[in-house]
Amino acid sequence: MNLLDIPVIDQHAHNLLRPEVATRYPYAAAFTEGYAPEIVNYHARHTLFYRRSLRDIANFLDCEAQEEAILARRQELGLEELTKLCFRTANLEAIFLDDGLQPDAILPIAWHEKFITVKRILRLELLAEQLIPKTDDFEAFLENFIREIDPPPAGVVAFKSIACYRTGLDIKPVALAAAACSFYDIKQQFEINLYVLRTNI
Repeated sequence: MNLLDIPVIDQHAHNLLRPEVATRYPYAAAFTEGYAPEIVNYHARHTLFYRRSLRDIANFLDCEAQEEAILARRQELGLEELTKLCFRTANLEAIFLDDGLQPDAILPIAWHEKFITVKRILRLELLAEQLIPKTDDFEAFLENFIREIDPPPAGVVAFKSIACYRTGLDIKPVALAAAACSFYDIKQQFEINLYVLRTNI
């Protein structure tokens, strides 16, 4: 059975980094979730994943299977042509983007829409982080939060939480009184950080 002609939807992707941000990272950083420099700069380049991927990428880009040759070919194509090539070759019909990862470092959803149909995955923690500084009391925060997700904003097809990354999968319900205490603690920390920022300008 040949499934290659069936278009696919990438149901959980992240926005591409802005070019000036991407240049801060070595190419090998794309092949590991480790952030330590020795992991990125040494160990990642000695993994089977990295070595096999270089061959596949070089075949895709029609260049030598060396990191330097791949980087030169990517530079020659430019970000937009490289994006078109990747989306077309993957036979993507649409992508669902979680734009809550490094929001200040990524290209906007509108940039991706030049190449493909895009829907948005709304990260709930980011929404909460955006609403807390704008809200004075916990009850108003809850009302605003619910209003933002019900009904979902235009273009949003899913919600996402990263609670398990922060607390593990054994997530217990939290009493409203405890949540309110945490809300005011966070508000106080925001105000302290803002004061420090202003006094250091």
